[in-house]
Amino acid sequence: MKAILIGPSLNDIKVYPDSAVGRDAMPLFLPDGQWDGSLSLAFRIGRLGKNVREKFVLRYIDGLTGALTLVCDAPWITIIDNSVTPGHFLPYDPESHIALQIQNPPLDPNLQSQVPAIELLLDPTETHQRISKAVAQITSVATIKTGDIILLPLPTPTIPRGT
Repeated sequence: MKAILIGPSLNDIKVYPDSAVGRDAMPLFLPDGQWDGSLSLAFRIGRLGKNVREKFVLRYIDGLTGALTLVCDAPWITIIDNSVTPGHFLPYDPESHIALQIQNPPLDPNLQSQVPAIELLLDPTETHQRISKAVAQITSVATIKTGDIILLPLPTPTIPRGT
């Protein structure tokens, strides 16, 4: 299971190995040095896929949640254990508005008090178009497997910088 973070453009992609994806409320160990935290929508893939057309993407997504992703300039950030921390996955319905509420992200207690609760209401049409284009582009060059996670950045400020 890998995680694929789609940046602002579909040409800006980072791939995280399975060891970077946190499971079952595992703690997030913060790296030394400068880092930021970024919030993303996380779509879990439910079946094997290659060359998936946009109109068939719904057949491949079996869950949606929010995820906290560590971001920094160091090239090794994508291999830190648990650097992608997803929440609990819920069924994905492209017809429904996506209401995402984030409180108390799994951070150091000193940082938690600096992070306000975030509530977002996302447009279902725009979100579905973004995930459909992302999955179609990814599967044109790589195979997605059951359990893979596709991450789309959220339009929110980053989590306070850690040192």
